[in-house]
Amino acid sequence: MTLGPTDEQIDRELRRRQLAKRLTAHQARTQTICAMTTLTRHQLTTLRRRWKVPQEERYRGPAPRSFNMFTKTLRGQAEAAVLCVLCRVLGAPSGAKLSRDDALFNSAEAGERLCDVVEVCRLCFPQLQADFEQIQTLVSGVAAGERIATANCTNCSALIVVERLSTRRRLCAHCRRARRDLSEHLPEGDIEKPPDDNQAGDDIQRSLF
Repeated sequence: MTLGPTDEQIDRELRRRQLAKRLTAHQARTQTICAMTTLTRHQLTTLRRRWKVPQEERYRGPAPRSFNMFTKTLRGQAEAAVLCVLCRVLGAPSGAKLSRDDALFNSAEAGERLCDVVEVCRLCFPQLQADFEQIQTLVSGVAAGERIATANCTNCSALIVVERLSTRRRLCAHCRRARRDLSEHLPEGDIEKPPDDNQAGDDIQRSLF
């Protein structure tokens, strides 16, 4: 007599497909979805057809590996701080010291928790600019602690994300903006003018919060 799949196997398969659907909705790349769910590319292609996912809504090519969007503009700095706080609250990987070879998100559970972080953040801030894999890169980078890390604003103690080798004063986006606004209203020479943090990013930051 041939035994059918067990309840545990069925539950595991349903969990993988549900995660794949969430990741697809977040426009995660194929290699990301396959790594988190262990589905093959062929299986994922079949599921996308079943879900009627438009081809133009998919991201292609290599996933981003740069942290610039989270460190070079005020909006990016604010988004990074919010995402790291949500990771701590929702239990997504964010604090363990990892080597470069560790696969932080190559599991369904870690993928589900990262989806939770992205979904809550987008619910609170609909204009969130970072895409799924940029957020994954941020969380992995903070967990590894080699190039970026969490710290506290030297002015208000808010949580911020900083480049480990940067010599800039560690200020959150709000304090940096306030410092720059103050310098613009004082006579030249009364206060040191802070470096430009990308004016466009500042303007968007105002609409984020």
